[in-house]
This record gives sequence, C-alpha cells and structure tokens, in this order.
Amino acid sequence: MRYLNIEHLQGKMMGSLATGEQRLVLLSRALVKNPAMLILDEPCQGLDDDQKANYLALLENICQHGEKTLIYVSHYATDIPACVNQLLRLENGHVV
Repeated sequence: MRYLNIEHLQGKMMGSLATGEQRLVLLSRALVKNPAMLILDEPCQGLDDDQKANYLALLENICQHGEKTLIYVSHYATDIPACVNQLLRLENGHVV
C-alpha cells in the first residue's frame, strides 16, 4: 500500500472508493505475493487522463524494477505502457 501511495484507503470498503482508487487497490492486491507475471485486462478503463498517466507510470516502475512479465489487454494503443515490448493485435478474431 505504501508503494502505491494508498495507505489512506486501508479499512475502507471497495464500493466507497473512486474508480482510480479501486484500480490501485486491485493492483496492490495483485502485487501482494510478488508474482513473476501480471495479467491486466483493461486496467485504465474509467480513469481520467491524470489517473491513467499515474497508473501507467506505476506499471512502468513495477516492470522496470520488479522483473515482471506483464500481459496487458487493451482496446486502446494509448493505454499500453511503454514497458510492453511485444504486441499481439486481434482484428475480427484473427491475429494481424
């Protein structure tokens, strides 16, 4: 929680949190056991531009310093963090 700067959310109910806060709580939950791989499906959905930039910066830091494999699913190329170095694009159910 300290790493993601969400200590102030401790003890709060998930439903009472703003979307950006929920995303950070879910990310902290995914990181708690220090997994070698993170699979994130549309994690920036519902975030405003500032929240998205903050979230993507956190992912960059996690990937650069945590030696993690990241599988990142998004409909929007602008939501993909720079640490992603391989891309699989689907169009009409086929790899293009």
